[in-house]
Amino acid sequence: MQLKKRMEKDSNFQSHLLSEPTLVKTKNVNGWYVKFYAFSVDSEEKQRYRIRVKGSTETEKINDAKIIIKTIKDAFKNGAYISKVKRKDDTSTLPMADKITFKSSFEKYYNFVSQKLKPRSKETYKTWYNTVLSFFQEKGWDKFLISSIQKRHIRAFFDFLVERKGLSNKSYNDFIGFLSGFYNYMIDRGTVEVNLIKGFIKRLKVISGKHTPYTPQQAKSILNHFDSQNDQLSKVFLQFCYYTLARPREELRNLKVGDIGIDTIFFRPANAKSTETSYIVIPKPLEDILQEYKIRDYPSDHYIFSANENSTFLPGPKPTYHKFFYLRIRKALKVLGLTDKDYDLYSWKHTAVCQLFVAGVDIESIRQQCRHSDIKQTIQYLKDLGMIRNSEVKYKFPEI
Repeated sequence: MQLKKRMEKDSNFQSHLLSEPTLVKTKNVNGWYVKFYAFSVDSEEKQRYRIRVKGSTETEKINDAKIIIKTIKDAFKNGAYISKVKRKDDTSTLPMADKITFKSSFEKYYNFVSQKLKPRSKETYKTWYNTVLSFFQEKGWDKFLISSIQKRHIRAFFDFLVERKGLSNKSYNDFIGFLSGFYNYMIDRGTVEVNLIKGFIKRLKVISGKHTPYTPQQAKSILNHFDSQNDQLSKVFLQFCYYTLARPREELRNLKVGDIGIDTIFFRPANAKSTETSYIVIPKPLEDILQEYKIRDYPSDHYIFSANENSTFLPGPKPTYHKFFYLRIRKALKVLGLTDKDYDLYSWKHTAVCQLFVAGVDIESIRQQCRHSDIKQTIQYLKDLGMIRNSEVKYKFPEI
């Protein structure tokens, strides 16, 4: 009888090895066997397994044992696992399903998707990837065949995110999207048939509340604070945040002198959310700042915001540290007592959008300045900020 058939007779050998297989010699030469310990998918525990060796002589039995030991090692190395449950999958329709481990397929997915990501997004995906893989490795599930991962494994991971990681609802939902994308990737390649995430793991409700807009008075008090600290650099940065509606850390911090045109500002695809070329109009108050500091006169490859010892505004060859302004605005908010809500650096963009809306600027113009691809996105954005324009209802509502 071939070794494969003998293995199938004892159990379906399909998991990772927990101890080196060894030959056990009993007093009765006919009772010799190879012993090893492996993880059982069914019980999720360490189990002992034995395979009887064959041969007419002691030499034949030793040689047979060597073959068995090598076969066991090779099988587990290639992602085999142990389960007494018979598979219901039609392996003829999934030729690769019984050859690929969760870890190897997950690595392929990450390598594929990360090639298209920008640096900041790539960091985020790397964090997601490491979190998932670390959990599966801790459980010993990373070496399971991808076809053997079940809903209970997925549920255990998402319970881990809540119970041990303590993630916010938004971060929890991010992992749903990430792993759902992984399964869609595997489905497209014929490796699995079902997306275990879709329809099984429910998204959690996310309450919008971050980046609360400042009132005009609050915004002025913050600018005045930086004036009192002789922090010209931070003040100009916040003014740019307000007038450009740019994302502070990714876009504005990496803005260069050469990106400032006569009437528009260019945002490079490498720093922007969209991969498309985008421009915004330079508002009159921002043009006054450009003229006051003669920003266009500096070398085109200089970063508009470059750190220096005395915090004066002076474009330079290097951009500021990515948390430079975040830490300064956080400190200022604490001094001013603005810590009761979700005020932060990004709030300046939301403040600007609200002020444009209140001033009566049409939504299409706001869309262009926000660089939204669709006006529906702008409408939803304004709605999330509580901006509703309906003067008919406001001024003509019948009194009861």
